[in-house]
Amino acid sequence: MEDKSKFGNFKVPKGYFEEFPERLDERLKGRLMEIASDSSGFKVPDQYFQDFEQRLQVRLASEKKPVIPFWKSSKLLWSSAIAASMALFLVLRPRTNTNIPGFEDLARTEIEGYLE
Repeated sequence: MEDKSKFGNFKVPKGYFEEFPERLDERLKGRLMEIASDSSGFKVPDQYFQDFEQRLQVRLASEKKPVIPFWKSSKLLWSSAIAASMALFLVLRPRTNTNIPGFEDLARTEIEGYLE
């Protein structure tokens, strides 16, 4: 069994949980009143959403932004093409194996020893 002495000697006061819901409601109501009376939040101006759609359409129609090309300069284009070609060369280069032993590499004495 677990030793409870390591948690200390904390005890709940008598009748604490009997009045708890009422006290919690009082604290929450007080906090909600503080939040409602707090003027530091955002406030929407009066009649803001009445003609919002028309104002939005006017703004969207008037704001024509220039198209920014992806490849701004030819230097970027050339450097990326060179990097891609080097990567492809390193990955797809033909491999030459000069370490494969052939018939010519065997010594005459080894061949005679094998045949005997």
